[in-house]
Amino acid sequence: MAGGEGPWTTGLRLLRPRLLLAGLNPIATDAVGVALMGFNPMDPAGAGTFRNVDNMLELAEAASVGTRDLSQIEVIGEEIANLACPFGPLGAPTEI
Repeated sequence: MAGGEGPWTTGLRLLRPRLLLAGLNPIATDAVGVALMGFNPMDPAGAGTFRNVDNMLELAEAASVGTRDLSQIEVIGEEIANLACPFGPLGAPTEI
């Protein structure tokens, strides 16, 4: 599902990427998931992918929980670029 980040967004649409993602480090696994959704896990809070929110991957990386840097993450199987299913930008916030 894309565009369903909360009741304050519009434009909900169903996506079927048909992917299964697993990993040993939750931060690295989330970073790959973010990339598979067409977003950049390296974007800082307040910009790009995370323009309206904190980048929790950035905060976790700063706390040495794991890395969000895709160049430092071993991905087994198909290349991320070949599997990406762009979810598109978040819908515009609306008044609640």
